[in-house]
Amino acid sequence: MDRIAAKEMLMDKLTFDNNHSFDVIWSEGGYLQHGFEKELSLWRIYLKDKGYMAVSEILWLADTRPEEFSQY
Repeated sequence: MDRIAAKEMLMDKLTFDNNHSFDVIWSEGGYLQHGFEKELSLWRIYLKDKGYMAVSEILWLADTRPEEFSQY
């Protein structure tokens, strides 16, 4: 696990060198601000050749959610 690092930052303000150094980039909801296609083109410079981009978005599968989530 010493080769995996989780970083929390805004996806349009990444502070890495753009040297194609990542095997995988995962974004939770970060692609919504500027549009999916534009964000992918911006992030591509950080991925190695044949690297992977994973994106996700919170989705509720029930009519209600826990009160703690609403308060957060």
